[in-house]
Amino acid sequence: MLLIHHYFELVNGLDWKTALLEKLPHQSFKAVMEVGCNVGITLDYCQTQWGLEKAIGIEPSAYGIVGRQILDLAIHHDVLENLPEVRNTPFDLIFATEVLEHVPAPLDFIRLLRSNLAPQGVLLLTTPRSAFLKPHAPAGELYAALSPGSHYFLLSEQKLRALAHEAGFSFIHIEPFGMTHVAILANTELRLMPHLDTEAALLAYYRKKQAAPPKDERLKLAYLLHYAVCLGKAGQSADIARQTTLTKTIAARLLADHALDMNHLDAASERIASSTSIFDLGKQIPFNLPFYLYWQTFASQPNNQPVNPLATTSLEFARLICLTGLKVDFQNLFVYHDLLNTIDTLLKNMQQTPISLKIRQHSEQIQDEIPELKPAPPANLKAKIKSSLKHYRSAWW
Repeated sequence: MLLIHHYFELVNGLDWKTALLEKLPHQSFKAVMEVGCNVGITLDYCQTQWGLEKAIGIEPSAYGIVGRQILDLAIHHDVLENLPEVRNTPFDLIFATEVLEHVPAPLDFIRLLRSNLAPQGVLLLTTPRSAFLKPHAPAGELYAALSPGSHYFLLSEQKLRALAHEAGFSFIHIEPFGMTHVAILANTELRLMPHLDTEAALLAYYRKKQAAPPKDERLKLAYLLHYAVCLGKAGQSADIARQTTLTKTIAARLLADHALDMNHLDAASERIASSTSIFDLGKQIPFNLPFYLYWQTFASQPNNQPVNPLATTSLEFARLICLTGLKVDFQNLFVYHDLLNTIDTLLKNMQQTPISLKIRQHSEQIQDEIPELKPAPPANLKAKIKSSLKHYRSAWW
């Protein structure tokens, strides 16, 4: 299950990273390095969409080894300090998303990255922001931001700006992006692009992946599912219905890889519900499957209104996956929470069938086991968070 994090990136990471990357003046980028690239999906996006001359990833975990194999990227299984051959190469863009909080000396890390920038180069950093930590914040995002024992600190905007200034940057742009800070840093004045249609950019990327699919079968299925999701998000849901080859291919791959019959989803409901860990669930289904089921529901419906029995069954099965994922690992699969709420809203106005009710029975049993879905946390949550951070010798800046 070394690929498990890769599928998280397909579900959760690439969408928001694309929104940030497309703000940069990437037309002039020729050499790009991602530090903490995981298996390299985002780096592959840059390489595929921008036509780079050099794309290098740094990933000391085993995910880097897997990414190098399945994506054929230049991913170094080490830390940047140990790679003089990389450090002597100037890069037009260096980005490190959700990495800064994992290093014990953030100023030294930022200085190291700056030393690898070309004169007109850009450094993009993201890191959880301390101002996000409030009692009403979604539980999953709180888990992700805190990660006690893994994150060394949480930064305020003022502290992050001070670090960037002390590292020597003259252009410092910092903005909130959900639970995280986005810092775009450069040695010279930089003009950022306005927010563009990132869904169109993602759709173009996944279309290219359909034309030249990867050899790894699970990766191929993940790309197929996400392509269909992007069609839906881009307002092209009707294309999903028209592209019967796409839906048939997805159905065939789900049956072959996961023994999941799309015509008999109820038959797999007990198997899904019995998952006891995120690894169990990852063997049963691709992690982006509930998003595909949600968008596919609208593909053949007039005016995007899900009304037929098959739609109810698909949404109930997607709901079951979401609840199972939140039960086994709320922190890593917290993106399921928003989808769960959306599905629940839709199902209130839909007629249940005997099959969908069978799936619902499994879901209801799971829902009672998820403490994060119970009433809001106590008002003194912030004090408890700070106490937990101190226990792990983490800082709140």
